[in-house]
Amino acid sequence: MAKTGCRIDELIDYSNSISCIYGKAATGKTTICLMAASKDDGKVIYIDTENSFSTDRLQQIAGKIPENFVVMKARSFDEQCNAVESLLELKGKISLVIVDSLTAHYRKEVQEKNDVNPKFSRQMSMLKELARENIPVIVTSQVYTTKDNDVSPIGSKMLKNWCDNIIKLKENCGKRTACIEKSIKGNNSEIYFEIINEGIKTE
Repeated sequence: MAKTGCRIDELIDYSNSISCIYGKAATGKTTICLMAASKDDGKVIYIDTENSFSTDRLQQIAGKIPENFVVMKARSFDEQCNAVESLLELKGKISLVIVDSLTAHYRKEVQEKNDVNPKFSRQMSMLKELARENIPVIVTSQVYTTKDNDVSPIGSKMLKNWCDNIIKLKENCGKRTACIEKSIKGNNSEIYFEIINEGIKTE
């Protein structure tokens, strides 16, 4: 069962679900993903799309590099599609899937006026298929600024449709907040936290 080891676990049920974490850069998205990876005893697949995965940071959080931790690099949207599709062959062999970030390449394709929505929807469908096999899926998303000066995840309509849990991370005047916007458990709450060497510390 997926868990991060912090209070967010009390409000989110990761089983049979896709959980999305979104927020501006450096708000803690990757840190929470690495915490989940470090707590899982099974085989974890971590798809790194921004070439930002840090072995040192994982070791700092976990105390060691987990034996069954596998990093897959996806340097383009097509590579990301192929990586996600390849996971279907690993049913029964993996216990957690993390895609960090799910929307980075998608954003570039959209900016270049490419119609990639069908491929993106297919990715979400395949991730949902894994989740239904009791393989928790955690994804992160980049954001864009809305008209009211707030932030929303890239591909927000599809993410809100496909994801069972949605967590928004934000920082205001040095105060970090995890807002549970959607949860299988029906919890819509806010948790204050700080980023520390061991991951995040919730209040």
